[in-house]
Amino acid sequence: LFSSRRFGFNVTQTGYVLAAFGMLGVIVQAGLVGLVVRMVGVLPTFLTGLVIASVGWGIVALSASVPIFLFALIPAGVGVGLCNASIVTLVSHSGSKDEQGTVQGAAGALESLGRAIGPVWGHGALQRFGEGSAYASAAAVFLATTLLMLRYQPPTASTNDLP
Repeated sequence: LFSSRRFGFNVTQTGYVLAAFGMLGVIVQAGLVGLVVRMVGVLPTFLTGLVIASVGWGIVALSASVPIFLFALIPAGVGVGLCNASIVTLVSHSGSKDEQGTVQGAAGALESLGRAIGPVWGHGALQRFGEGSAYASAAAVFLATTLLMLRYQPPTASTNDLP
């Protein structure tokens, strides 16, 4: 709805944009994440992804032209790609070996909840507050998550494997 209302995109044009955004995510997750994690570590990769995605979604929310909108999707896609891949590692390292099933199950349930609530929130925000509000709120959530994650202390081997 956003691209249709703001830029007059039809279904085909929106599909092309979504396909390109998806391909960017594949490229980032398949090629860039491993390199960045090896250079700076998992948590810094996740934090970097959160900040980049927040900036991208913020620019998308404010975009007034198609070129700016399309350009803003690049940092949004790169940031989300960095986050998606690194969060899996952070979650898997947050529990002991005996807790992996529970930890991964809880993470999967929360991800599913987000995928159910996100579109409802996005369409509701678009209807109630205007075109850019859904993306502005996404930027705010990524920024809030960044601030929360700055306080995150990864478990150590000694605390992670206590009986």
